[in-house]
Amino acid sequence: DVGVIVLFENLVKTDSQLTKIDIAGNGMSDLPIPVIVAAGKRFQFTFVCLDDNRITDKGLEMLGEGLINQSDILEHFSIAGNQISGKGVRRLCAIILAARRSVMKKLCIGRNEIDHSGLTALATMFRHSEKVFHGNVGTALLPVKSLAGAGTPQNGDIIMPVDITIPEETKLAAE
Repeated sequence: DVGVIVLFENLVKTDSQLTKIDIAGNGMSDLPIPVIVAAGKRFQFTFVCLDDNRITDKGLEMLGEGLINQSDILEHFSIAGNQISGKGVRRLCAIILAARRSVMKKLCIGRNEIDHSGLTALATMFRHSEKVFHGNVGTALLPVKSLAGAGTPQNGDIIMPVDITIPEETKLAAE
């Protein structure tokens, strides 16, 4: 945690044009999140990967409020393999849906302890995906432990069907 804090406190003092951060697998807790959010406001991140750390619902909410809600350029947000519950996912989905300027194309949130309430919030968010995800999403079956499409369903995984309208031109091209 201290190393991440020192790194970002020093980076914001430079002329760097940093737009992507990947702090995966470092055991980071919620402690450095405010410094990362401050750096995100300075650098305008387009890609944030914080997979396989110890970030909790509280840290996710700080990230959501600070990076997603305040950004019109963040396209990729990955927080897979942390300590996120359904409560954190519900709050994140509410933040994403409320973000007027969101251009997010990819949200990776698998390998967390997401309960039924979190899955319901994700389904609701995907139902309104034309306002959230500007990428080509198509129709998907999303395994709980691999919502970003990484991995395949294992025994015990719950599969959540999410129907997203395919653009008319895509249907015509397929015929």
